[in-house]
Amino acid sequence: MRRRALEAVGELLAGEGSAQAIADGRRLDPPALALAGLTDPDEDVRLAAVALLARASTDAVPLLVQELGRGSDAVRSAAALELLRADPQAAARAWLRHDLPVGVDAPMAALGLALRAHGPADAALLASAREALRASDYRVRLMAARGLAGPAAARLVGPLRAIALDDPVQPVRAAALEALLAGAPEEARQVCRRALGHADPATRRRAFDALLARDALGPADMVRHLGDLALVDGAARWLAARGGEPGFQALVAALEAPAAADVALETLAEQGDRRMRARFVDLLTTPGRADARTLRAAAVGLGRCGEAVDRPLLLAMLERGPGDLAAASALILLQGRAARAPAGLTTE
Repeated sequence: MRRRALEAVGELLAGEGSAQAIADGRRLDPPALALAGLTDPDEDVRLAAVALLARASTDAVPLLVQELGRGSDAVRSAAALELLRADPQAAARAWLRHDLPVGVDAPMAALGLALRAHGPADAALLASAREALRASDYRVRLMAARGLAGPAAARLVGPLRAIALDDPVQPVRAAALEALLAGAPEEARQVCRRALGHADPATRRRAFDALLARDALGPADMVRHLGDLALVDGAARWLAARGGEPGFQALVAALEAPAAADVALETLAEQGDRRMRARFVDLLTTPGRADARTLRAAAVGLGRCGEAVDRPLLLAMLERGPGDLAAASALILLQGRAARAPAGLTTE
């Protein structure tokens, strides 16, 4: 009942009634009603009070700013929406005054909630978001980009694309890309393709992961990305799982590439292809040739594809130090394979 009364007063002030009814509504002191409603325990009443406050009070902006710092997400979102409509610059200043760390979900996130909830349908709000995306303070750009992570992104593809690729602040680039992924997937795919060549490793990695999740990368892409330290792990895993024989050969070739050698060897070790046995034995029997990481990978690989005659080599590793745990694991793997072999057969 209290909520409906506040809504009715708001409708009167908006001109939804006769001249006499509107005059009667003004005599009810709408600002006072709204202020009283803001402290009501019922969330629906507080939401109606926020809407009435924006219509009825000439001092709405500071009161709306106050509501950004308290109450439920729904109330803060409603206050942010009304504030952005009334005064976008005041909204940005209010958000900055909270001065909270990037990434923290707090009252300032209400601005983003308002954008996410109402952006596609509210031209004024979209205009405010477009303005915020051009702000000199990166925190304002971040707030706007996060708020657009939904259908509203399709209305601001151009600004979001530019920010995702060219903004100087990595979290802002990431937020813009996430907004496009959520609301404009086809455009996001094109942006991700371009972002694979970005100078920032984190930007390249997020673009790669997004394309990978959408099955938008093929064998040629993966071979190319073996040379990128930010992407080599994902590329190697993909080639091992889905690359077939060409993928195996690409990983073998990558053993000669400094940027990819360690990850390629570890991936091949996990595969346990018997064609790698001689390589693993060579690494384990050439003193000083391999570092600890290489020794561990070679031991794991030998455990997966080795033969019974390799047991003494792995036992010797237990006394050498760097690969001792890997050697123990490899011995367990080798023993397990021998135990699972059909009667009359061995791992030799």
